Amino acid sequence: MKFKNFIKSDFSETEIRKIDENRDVQLARLIGLLLTDGGLSLISGKKWRVHFTSNSEEFMKEFESLVKQLFNLSTTKEYRNGAWKAQTWTSRKVKDELIGYSPTYRTLSREGKETEAKIPDFIVSNQELAKQFLKYAFTADGTVIFNIGKAKYGYRFDRCAKLYCEHSSLRKQYFELLKKLGYNPIILKDAVLLRKPANMKKFANEIGFVEGVKISGNGLWKGITKFQLMKFAANSYDLKPKALGNSKNDIHTNLVNLILGSGYQMI
Repeated sequence: MKFKNFIKSDFSETEIRKIDENRDVQLARLIGLLLTDGGLSLISGKKWRVHFTSNSEEFMKEFESLVKQLFNLSTTKEYRNGAWKAQTWTSRKVKDELIGYSPTYRTLSREGKETEAKIPDFIVSNQELAKQFLKYAFTADGTVIFNIGKAKYGYRFDRCAKLYCEHSSLRKQYFELLKKLGYNPIILKDAVLLRKPANMKKFANEIGFVEGVKISGNGLWKGITKFQLMKFAANSYDLKPKALGNSKNDIHTNLVNLILGSGYQMI
């Protein structure tokens, strides 16, 4: 929906086009959130709300900013059970616009049937918007994986970027969108996976993760941002497991210390 449809102004066509392009970027980002950890819901058969859940306060601020900039809506939020939950009530006009992009943003099955959630056409048809959409979707439901596997002579590293998605049709759409952008993804039963140097380096440079969003939980990477870990993974292919130890535990420990310390110099 174009900016000039909302206001009467003396903006030039060039200025309006730039505003429209910026709005499309914001929409692509918001839809990346709604199709992962957010949604558009009808409450009590009367009111519509846009909502989002994240364990990252920084990411929650990004959601609030997008909703404010796009629709001039303020959100209410609370921290509960280890996560931030935010919502805002929307007008019929906002609801109709969002439904125009995807029939639903619900990705869980309803009465045993998969929903019609989809990546909007305006995103699929534009490479730059597709990259922004994927950056936000990966930040919400994706992760960076360092696997240490047993090899014929010692150990090996397997670096991956993984986007979890239980919705089979949407998962296939992610897969096809990544292929369209020049990647060689692998589709799994619950995710889409990128691995190997060419894919990882391309992803880190072109898409990556939203900056400032830290990894939560109690794992090895807690406190490191997904953006930093992705950059490290993409630039660490000269790093060999044997340089970090002779056992899996030693390699794991020294790898964490490297990332937390001098490893950032590789970014």
